[in-house]
Amino acid sequence: MEVRWAVDVPVTIGSFAIGAVPYLFAKELGGAHCGLACDKGSVNGLDRSVIGNRSEEAADVSDGLLLASVLYPLVFDLVDVTATTERTCDDYAGFGRDAFVLGEVLSINLALNTVVKLAVGRPRPYVYDPEVPEEERLSADGGLSFYSGHSSTAFSMATAYSYLFMLRHPKSPMVAPVWALAEGAAAVTAGLRVVAGQHFWTDVITGGVVGVGIGALVPFLHRRLELPVPAVGGGKVRAMVLPAAHPGGGGVMVAGEL
Repeated sequence: MEVRWAVDVPVTIGSFAIGAVPYLFAKELGGAHCGLACDKGSVNGLDRSVIGNRSEEAADVSDGLLLASVLYPLVFDLVDVTATTERTCDDYAGFGRDAFVLGEVLSINLALNTVVKLAVGRPRPYVYDPEVPEEERLSADGGLSFYSGHSSTAFSMATAYSYLFMLRHPKSPMVAPVWALAEGAAAVTAGLRVVAGQHFWTDVITGGVVGVGIGALVPFLHRRLELPVPAVGGGKVRAMVLPAAHPGGGGVMVAGEL
C-alpha cells in the first residue's frame, strides 16, 4: 500500500466527523417523517415481509459481528505480518499502511452511509408495526433505515481485508477461502439485521453492494503497482504508478528507476 498522508489523513478524519453526525445530533433528527401513521401498504412486497420481525438476540449478535468485522482485519493482518515476514521495521511499516487503509475504508463507508441515511430518511420496519412501543417508533433512529450501516461496514471491511490478503499472498491457496469466509460472515451480519427487524431486505442488499464497492476501490487506489518497462540498451525500469491529487484536479504519478 502507498499512503499519501497529506491527502489521506484529512479524508479519513473528515469522514469520521461526518459519520458522527447521527450520534452527536440524535435529538435534532426527528425520527421517521410519517411518525405513527406509517402505512405498511406503501412498502414493496419483498420488504413488507420484514414488518413484524422482532429479535433482540439477532440484533445483539449482529452488533457483535459488526464489532468483529472492524477488528479482525487489523488482528489478522498483524498476525500475517508477524508469521510470514522477517518482522523488520519495513514489515511493520507495511502493516501500519494496511491498517491506515482499513481505517480509511471504515471512515468513508461511515460517512457515505450517514449522508444517504439523512438524505433518504426511510422509516425502519418496526416503525410500521403497531405492536412496537410508540416511544421506540418515534425515536430519532426510526427514520434511518436506508441503507444498512451494519451491512455496508461488514462487507466493506471483509472486502478490503480479503483484497489486502490477496495482494500479500497472490499465489496462496488460502485466497479463495479467505474471500469466502469474510464475505460469508458479512452476509450473516446483514441477514441478522433483517431478522432483528432493524432493516428491510433492500436496505441490507444496498449496503452490501456499497460496502463491497468501497472495500475494493479504496485499497485499489492505494495499491503500489510495479511495472516492468523496456529501457534503452535492453535494461528494464521498475516503475510505480500511483494516484495523485492536487488542487483543482488529479491524475496519476509515475516514478521509476533503472
